[in-house]
Amino acid sequence: MDQQTGFNPKRRLCVDGACTGIVGPDGRCGECERYAGENVPGPGAADQVDAPPASDIWDVLDASDSPEDRSLSAAAPDAHAAAGTPSGFDPSRRLCKDGTCVGVIGPSGACPVCGRSSQ
Repeated sequence: MDQQTGFNPKRRLCVDGACTGIVGPDGRCGECERYAGENVPGPGAADQVDAPPASDIWDVLDASDSPEDRSLSAAAPDAHAAAGTPSGFDPSRRLCKDGTCVGVIGPSGACPVCGRSSQ
């Protein structure tokens, strides 16, 4: 590593093209924790993790739900219509024309995320 700039010429970028992380000495990306390189765990490595069986997980989740919570979540899709309030969803919204942008065209006619015009 260059002591003046902090630049490490031996660093390795994450194998996920959408991630900006750097692979650490353990073979994992520091951002998304994906394995890369020679330290990739072998087949069956996930089986060695001490995790509760899936059935136990669902029992815990079901036990924490109160009857009131269940009735509210069941009524959620119609709750806005019954209350007469807007849902926040605008069916006339227009997505940005840039296929890599996640913005929605604003009232000014431009995307607030990337600034691209809707024209």
